[in-house]
Amino acid sequence: MKDELKFNIFFYTSVVLAVWFALTSWAWFYYANLFYSLPFGLLSLLFWHLGKKNDTNKKRYKVPVIILIIGAVSSILTLLFFLIFN
Repeated sequence: MKDELKFNIFFYTSVVLAVWFALTSWAWFYYANLFYSLPFGLLSLLFWHLGKKNDTNKKRYKVPVIILIIGAVSSILTLLFFLIFN
């Protein structure tokens, strides 16, 4: 029971932080992304790793990874757009 609660906390924290990262990853004006978005993406990745390492239900950890990939792609495309047209 205690381990299940711990892994639920890791999973849901990872999902919430990944969603924040995906929603704010476009904010490259004055490189604000480095302060408002990327730390949350890294924390989400940390919680994802800690949870997936020992959890028996590893399939549910695909959700934060997909959200993190979407946020990373959005961040890279927006940065390229920002650098090219600015």
